[in-house]
Formats: sequence, structure tokens, C-alpha cells
Amino acid sequence: MPPTTHNRRLIEDWLPVNEISIEAIRERSAISALPPVNALHVWWARKPLVTSRAAVAASLLPADADRERFMAAMGTYPEIVDDQARVDAAKAEGIALNPPVYVNPRNSNGKDNHKRAFTHNLTDDERAWFHDNLAVQDPIVLDVTAGGGSIPFEVGRLGLRSHANELNPVANIILHATCEWPQRYGNALLEEYEDVSERFRDRVETLMEGVYPDVPPLEDADSENKNFETARAHRYVWASLWARAVYCPSCSREIPLSVNWRLSPKGDGVRLLPDETAGTCGFQLVGKASEHSPGTVRGGIAVCPYLSCGNSTPRGYLAAEAQAGRMGHRLYCIVYRDQRWSRTKSGRPSNRPKATRTFLLARPEDYDMEAAEARLSELRPRWEAEGILPDEHKPPGDDDRPITYGMSPWRYMFNPRQQLAHGYCVQAFRELVDEEEAAGELTDVRRAAWCHAALALDKVVNRNCLLSIWNPGTNRVAHTFGTHDFGMKWSYAEMPVIEPSGYGLSWALEEMRGCIEKLMSMSGHPKPEPSGSSPAATLISDDVRPAVDNHVAPPSTVTLGLAQDLDIPPGSVDAIVLDPPYHNNVNYAELSDFFYVWLK
Repeated sequence: MPPTTHNRRLIEDWLPVNEISIEAIRERSAISALPPVNALHVWWARKPLVTSRAAVAASLLPADADRERFMAAMGTYPEIVDDQARVDAAKAEGIALNPPVYVNPRNSNGKDNHKRAFTHNLTDDERAWFHDNLAVQDPIVLDVTAGGGSIPFEVGRLGLRSHANELNPVANIILHATCEWPQRYGNALLEEYEDVSERFRDRVETLMEGVYPDVPPLEDADSENKNFETARAHRYVWASLWARAVYCPSCSREIPLSVNWRLSPKGDGVRLLPDETAGTCGFQLVGKASEHSPGTVRGGIAVCPYLSCGNSTPRGYLAAEAQAGRMGHRLYCIVYRDQRWSRTKSGRPSNRPKATRTFLLARPEDYDMEAAEARLSELRPRWEAEGILPDEHKPPGDDDRPITYGMSPWRYMFNPRQQLAHGYCVQAFRELVDEEEAAGELTDVRRAAWCHAALALDKVVNRNCLLSIWNPGTNRVAHTFGTHDFGMKWSYAEMPVIEPSGYGLSWALEEMRGCIEKLMSMSGHPKPEPSGSSPAATLISDDVRPAVDNHVAPPSTVTLGLAQDLDIPPGSVDAIVLDPPYHNNVNYAELSDFFYVWLK
């Protein structure tokens, strides 16, 4: 029997695909200002928020719903198609439009004031229109493969209840942290998280004393320049750059491995200084791309850099050396963040320092491999008994490169100092949680705060392993999953976990704090008071949808398990909206084990 006009939905007749597609691209266009659901934690193939909202809303509105009002509620407008055409035409001609041309005619004042659609929270009028025109009252939306949570998050922002299910335990925790806890606890979660993160960071700093060497003093070339207040200059470690290394099968000399030796977009790089007699390579920092040494490895085959040899390794040789435990590590460069306070014309120091990146050759004291391994060996009996480090072996799967290159068990994806740092973080986390549990202080909101702190630690692990690289374009450490695989990295970057500059764990914890605050704001919670006296959280019952004038999103019901095993009473769900897994295109389970072995 064909559907009647009464129950036919808007998505069956119409959807502004062009406008939504443009907004979906704009949503991802600013890497430094991604939606908080993306910044919270790595997950693969997330659906854009604007697409998710449109699919949900159009599935619940009748086919004859006002289309202009629908687009306004989505945060976009019809004329954006023409605006995008002008942007594309200008780009094709090499013209940089200034100001940009995304101007919403409903708010036109001659300026580019059309914010990206995902930032748009429904106004009182839009929310009332949407709820008054729903095809069914008080609907529940089900997403059986909710992944990173874009769909259930947008269901909540529309003021509706959702049921978000996931089979993967990592995604399940992400769902709780994205579309349940910030909505349920509001500012109470933020306050607890601030306390939790401070205690966590302080405990880790205490445990890790002596793990990292002292930073050399900043020898300021401008010390005689009155424009700089050198007494306040500081130097911090930003990253340690390593090359994996093997011995040439032809001449038995050491080959440091890297696809290229580029350090920055300005031309900074490394020239190898092969010592034919000693059989080792020295390193020299150079300032021009033409002076860089060529890469020593490509396609799994290394090329010996010594003039008297120059041979290539046989195919499979690097993998065999790695599996035999003979692939080493060479620390060749330290990236520093230097801060200098300049002086004004009147001679007063400026309020903000000038920060620069400085590349210096590594000193012997910058990494004592034997000392790190000795400290790790001393801790190993306790850590093994308590399961602090992930000693499980990576199971065979679609991407076996970690096994092929000797990085199984999982902890072998980290050098000894990285294992020390992450192990101390896990130890600190467990100690603090156990102490609070013994004292009866672990309330539900406190547990949620600690789970957010655990996700913050994942940010560190993701940027501090043998698969994280130095990105010379951004002058930062790139995270492990720039591609959706375990691609072998011949050179890697180590991020300091504890660093006075606020990098490492401090950065990750602060990033997570920002995500929580943005998730709360987008879910309708008021911003916390600057004084710290935030209003009490608005608690919302799972079985009561908030009134239309209540802008706080209902928390999602989050479950873990097979979609086919969900216990859903007949007639209890009004719409199923999902983004099906991409089958073998993204190996979610295999990749997410990288985080699971730490989160567990």
C-alpha cells in the first residue's frame, strides 16, 4: 500500500543537497576549528554535522513542510550555491577574495557574516516551528551504528531523544563523551573535569621526574639588542625527531632511514655526513632544500648513503631486521619552541612573547637509551602485574605492517621513553581513581570526567609513537592516523608528555576541556561563569523530552552491542537514521585497537 500524503516525509520528496554539500565542505575547511565531535577523539569516516541534522530533520517533518524555514533551521540559505560558484571561479583565476562572499541575505549587512552551518543553534522561533510541525510527536531516533556520534548529537540539538548503539567499545566511550555526559551534566561535568585534569597532570609530573633531560639555555643572538628583554626568554622542547636505522647488508655500516630530511617550509633540513671509517652517519642542519640529503628509503627498500657502497637493500630485508630486533633508533634533531618578550618603543616589555621554532642537532644527553630501558626494566614487574603497558600482541588482520616490522606486542609501537611516559600516565590515572573510589568520591559525573581525561591521554598516545611523524608544513607532530592504516613510518617524532610550555599532556587536557565546553554550548547549556561559580547542571530524565522552550539537548541513550540484538519494543522508534560502516574501506575494529589497549 503506497504511503499517504499525511505520513510521507520531506526527505522522500526534497532535500537541498547542493546547499548541504557546500556546508559540509565548509564544516571541514578550517582544520584549526573543527566541530568538537571531531576534535574529541579520533574516529574514522565521521558524517558532517550539517548532513546529519538535515537527514534527521527531513525524516521527521512532513513532505509539505516549509522548505525555506527548513533551510534556515539547518543554518544555510539558497543563495550559498551562487556564493560558492563565485568562490570557485575566483580560485580558478588565482584570485583571493577579500572579504569572502558567504553572505546570508537574511542577515545581510555588507559583511561576510554567514557562519558555518554546524555552529547554528536553532532560535526560539525555529525550534518552535520544528516541533510544532513534526509528523509525530515526541519521536525517538535510532542509530544502530553510531560511530563518532554525529547523528545522535544532532538529534539532541534538535531537542529530540536518540538511541545510539555501537559494537566497538572505543566508539561506545566516544558516544558517551559526545552525546550523553555533556548534555546530562552540563557545567557540573566541566567543573569536575577541571579538578580531575589538574590532579592527573600534577601526579604525572611527580612520577616522571627525571625522565626528560634538562633543556639547554636559550643563547639569544639578540642579547645586546635592546628590543628584546632576554631575561624573560624561555626555551621548551617541542619534539624530538628520530630516524629508524639498520645496518647495510653490503658494507655493514649504519643507515638512518627517512623518506626525506625536510624540517620546515622555509627550507630547513638535514644533510647526512657518512663516516666511512666509523660506519655511522653524522647530521648537519642546513637552511636550503637544495642542501638536503636525499631520502634513504622508499617502498620498503633502503639505499646505503656511503660513497664506497651506495647499494640498495634486498626487498624484505628491513622487515626481517625489524622482526629480529635489529632495527634501531637515531635521534638526530630537537625542535625547540623559543619565547622572547620584545620591548615597545618606550622600553616596556610586551604583554605577549614572540614564539619561534628552533632546530638544533641532538646532544648525547637528549636521550639516554640505556637509562630509559633500565628504568623501564625496574618498573616492568609491577606494571606487568597490573597491566599498565599493553603487552597484548596485535592479532593478524587486514593491515599487518605492525607485525611485519616488529611492532607486536602493541607496546613495541613506542620507544622505551615513550613507554615510560605513557606507563606513568596510566599509573597516575589508576592511582587517583582508586583513591577516589576508596574515599567514596566517585560520583557518576566524576566518573564521566575521568573518562574524558582518559580520552585526552589518547591524544598524547596518538602523537607520541613510532607511527607519528614530524609535519614540516605545519611545524607540528602529526597524529598516527593521517591515513586510515598502520603505514610504516621510517622516521618519527616524539612529543614530550610533560613540558613546562604546556605541550604534551597539558595541551591534550586543555584540548579536551575546550571540547567539553563546546559540546555543552552546542547542546544548549549556558556558558560557565568566568569566576568559576557555574550554575548547577540541568539534569534531564531519559524518559522525558524537554519542553520546546528548553534549549538543553536530551542526553542520548548509549548502548554497546550488536544491532541485531537490540531490545527495542515494537513502535518505540519513529525513525532510523544511520551512516552504514564502509565495510573494508575503513578497518574500524583493527585501527581502534590502537586506542583500546590503553583505554581498557
